[in-house]
Amino acid sequence: MQEPITITLGTDLVSIQKGNKRQIQEKSFTFQYVPLLEGLVGLLKKKEIFDEVNFLSVSVHAHMEDNYLFNST
Repeated sequence: MQEPITITLGTDLVSIQKGNKRQIQEKSFTFQYVPLLEGLVGLLKKKEIFDEVNFLSVSVHAHMEDNYLFNST
């Protein structure tokens, strides 16, 4: 499983209350994403998965061509 990657977009200073004192702290604004390309490449290296995906893409393409021919007549 691919772990999320965190990117810091920026920081800001914020004031927080701790008891009867106020403190200034730095707050980070972050963005997280999970890189999909590496996972997909790893999956497609498995022959049985590659064959299934390849079969489905050829099948969908054939249906699209059949639909185009049907609609153009």
